[in-house]
Amino acid sequence: MKIVRLSDQPALKSAIIDIFFESSTVQTFASEQARADFRARWLDYYIESEPEGVFVAVDGNGKAMGYLTGCFNTAAAMKVMYVDSAKAFEPYYKDYPAHLHINVSAAHRSSGVGAELIMAFENACREQGVGGIHLVTAAGARNVSFYERNGFAEIAQAQIKNRTLLLMGKRVRP
Repeated sequence: MKIVRLSDQPALKSAIIDIFFESSTVQTFASEQARADFRARWLDYYIESEPEGVFVAVDGNGKAMGYLTGCFNTAAAMKVMYVDSAKAFEPYYKDYPAHLHINVSAAHRSSGVGAELIMAFENACREQGVGGIHLVTAAGARNVSFYERNGFAEIAQAQIKNRTLLLMGKRVRP
């Protein structure tokens, strides 16, 4: 396995899109426009506006196994893209300014792909002088234990649209 930046291998974009929809909790859309809007909200911003934070795990044949989309400055990004949890967790962005999202294809889950992607993003954060990373997930989600194994801890909770969301964070040492 090798970790590459999407900016170095733009042909991987279609594979990222496939993994995005395969991994999504939303599988049915009212229309093609609704599907496109969903992708624009949760994926396209990173590809278009934060390309230096998009990492792809590829196998020995160059096929995408999973990806991480990351942002080094959440507060600035939230001025452009609105996410429901952004305001609730805003006080924590000073200590944990970067955030990430990971999706791994079903065939490659539990194989270390996600951990390698996190390491690549952590290294990029160090290079950028960013001291902390956060992510948001649902309380009780199966990915919570994965993030804990990778050094993230619960920082806060918020009720958003009848769901309990967790803010998990990890300090990154320069």
